[in-house]
Amino acid sequence: PAALEATIRAYGVAGRSIVTRLFDESGQPQQSKTVQVDSDDFTKKVRFRYRPDRTGTTFVTLRAALQSDDTESLKLESKTEATTRNNSQQLAVTRTPGPYRVLYVAGRPNWEFKFLRRAIEGDIEIKLDALIRIAKEEPKFSFRDTAIQESNPLVAGFSDDEETAERYDESMLLVVGGREEELESGFPSTAEDLYLYDAIILDDIEAGFFTAPQQLLLRDFVGERGGGLMMLGGVDTFNRGGWESTPVGQMLPVYLDGPADVTRASEGLRGTGEFFAEDDATFELTRTGKLQPWLRLREDNAADSSRSQLVPEISTFNELTRTKPGSTTFASLRIAGRELPGLVGQRFGKGKSIALTVGDFWRWSMRREKSEEDDLAQLWRQIIRYVTNDTPRRLSAEVESPQAFSDPHRIVVSTLGPAFRPSGNAQVKVDIEDPSGKLLTLEALPDSEVLGKYFVEYWSTVDGSYRATVSATTADGEILDPTECGWTAQASAAEFVQVAENRSLLTKLAQRSGGQLVPVSELEDFASSLPTKKVPITQVKWEPLWHQPWWLCVAVCCLCVEWGLRRWKGLA
Repeated sequence: PAALEATIRAYGVAGRSIVTRLFDESGQPQQSKTVQVDSDDFTKKVRFRYRPDRTGTTFVTLRAALQSDDTESLKLESKTEATTRNNSQQLAVTRTPGPYRVLYVAGRPNWEFKFLRRAIEGDIEIKLDALIRIAKEEPKFSFRDTAIQESNPLVAGFSDDEETAERYDESMLLVVGGREEELESGFPSTAEDLYLYDAIILDDIEAGFFTAPQQLLLRDFVGERGGGLMMLGGVDTFNRGGWESTPVGQMLPVYLDGPADVTRASEGLRGTGEFFAEDDATFELTRTGKLQPWLRLREDNAADSSRSQLVPEISTFNELTRTKPGSTTFASLRIAGRELPGLVGQRFGKGKSIALTVGDFWRWSMRREKSEEDDLAQLWRQIIRYVTNDTPRRLSAEVESPQAFSDPHRIVVSTLGPAFRPSGNAQVKVDIEDPSGKLLTLEALPDSEVLGKYFVEYWSTVDGSYRATVSATTADGEILDPTECGWTAQASAAEFVQVAENRSLLTKLAQRSGGQLVPVSELEDFASSLPTKKVPITQVKWEPLWHQPWWLCVAVCCLCVEWGLRRWKGLA
């Protein structure tokens, strides 16, 4: 859902209540919140979470009104306020159309994938492809059973062509999803295949599974393509998976210099050592994590805090101690008086990387009652949306708001090539729908300074909502998926944005005009002194210059001087 925030300012209504309502594009009320005014100069922020019912750009209206004037109708009438033009504000909410493609890579079948896949199945905007290793490769020179067969015993008898069946020195891979042909040979080795995805999830997989070019390709996928990377905790991930000196390890938001162990507190073991932990770890959101909309599962703060207490104790996690500068810790693990990173994220190039050090999140869903909501499924969907929501598309558009109401809105369009690098020489068209429903088609002009940038300027002369549909055709004739953007214009309400007195502006006007700023308390004294004040009278008088005698004398003198100069120089 989209997070909307409204700042309410009220003057002179202390002790009264204000109702803030959220209306959808059709004018139907969706949500409302009531706040109590406790001062004459009152300021309060009200937040809403709104989920558009369709992809693309939709428009909502936030409206604040005194409780005595409030109705469920979008139109507001008030007998108390001087004007109601500044009581509402239209907003454009853009929901980027999917589907978002996610590639899940796991080193072994596990419970986490089962619950992750079950959660994503309920989201039509996310398509999950999985590449799961069900058996590791054997040493190439293992002579076990070589006298009988060379193929892996797991597929012996199930393949019509024994020559193409997996051998001892090859990993057994299981492909789950809609791209079985592309993933049949393993993890993608070219940018053309990997860049089709928006996010990559690595779960319980070691660095040795990937070749050096594949790891560099993963780094380019995040840094240049702008994709998302998420690594989950497990036996073969983070420092235990040999990632510390790899290009992928450089992208992670945590340092991998801790002990190469996986803590299993419930079993009393940590890795292969003999460390016994007395307690399991607790998964707790940090202050920053509690403010993230994608980590909230309840609308009310109190209900969301109580929900976090239902998270079961974590039994399996990677023990990492340090986060990198610039990263953000959203959740931490508390065990035996220590605080370890649990969920950490950071920006890397154009994309983002996430580290979830927990290896048994699935227990949360296993321990819930049938009548309870599946909070883990909702959390997984929101995390995946967060990882993929900033992923660039080959065609994107954004609206730059004007600095002044008399300036135009500027629609900036970006086009990217198959390698997600700026691409020029495209034909870009923008269809703009005004509040009355009238369509206007404009051709975007290329930016002379930035490759792959195009722009359109549009003057919004009518109050209301504007929707723009952008389409583009590349120089090779490829038609890119269209995109939408929108904006709102309320020029008529500009003068009512601030209804309180602007003392600095009034003082400046008085100084420039030679007047005086009079406080309300001194108004009577000022009125009584007006008869004795000298008021300058300014009149505008128009008179032709040719009617002035001195101007005629100047003209005659100029003619005489010219004649004298010509005689002197012999030009006459």
